[in-house]
Amino acid sequence: MRNHGRKTLAVVGAGPKGIAVAIKAKVLEEFGLPVDRVVLIEKNRVAANWSGDFGYTNGEMKLGTSPEKDVVFPVETDVGDDRLNDRIQKRLLQFSWVAFLIQAKKYSDWIDRGRPAPCHQMWAMYLQWVSAQLGPQGEIVKGEVTRIDLSADGKRWELAIDGVSVLQADRLMLTGPGRAKLDFCGGELPEGAYDLETFWDAMKKKQFRTTGKIALVGAGENAASALLALSR
Repeated sequence: MRNHGRKTLAVVGAGPKGIAVAIKAKVLEEFGLPVDRVVLIEKNRVAANWSGDFGYTNGEMKLGTSPEKDVVFPVETDVGDDRLNDRIQKRLLQFSWVAFLIQAKKYSDWIDRGRPAPCHQMWAMYLQWVSAQLGPQGEIVKGEVTRIDLSADGKRWELAIDGVSVLQADRLMLTGPGRAKLDFCGGELPEGAYDLETFWDAMKKKQFRTTGKIALVGAGENAASALLALSR
């Protein structure tokens, strides 16, 4: 698969980072600015790791950052024309977290409750709402990237999807946590050790042992969610 006429940016993962790139490319293209064609490759669905259905959270944990740091944050742009910057920024705000709440008739309630952090599942709904408005600029290919190579001339990326089709791209962006890769124990998780997927699966099935000392590797959103789940 190759698009002739402009360069293609392949983004592995259709989470916040991928959606942010795609929606900004869409808006810039609407105003006649040159942008890459953006192709998002996602093995499950948009915002899968936030939904609570695919093992990276149960969906009930609170977002660790302000939701106002959404997919169009920061809204400021600099295209060399102040009036055009103003128009672009107003258009970007139509895909903000606040715009989503207004459309869902939840904005006033959110303000009245003190702008609380949404749960991961609600954040996934916001990302899916934005993705539904991407149009042709943000193509989403369902499948898993199984191999990445350079083309024979070394000028393009070649991404094998599900080991069958090949997507050629001029630029490549990797997002999301991906699967844990181990360089010890023969590549297998020893007893009592978990990656994100197996941790949440064990929590859902009430099979996680909470006795003794527990070590968490990492201090990001995923680690915070796991810690909060453990504390409960």
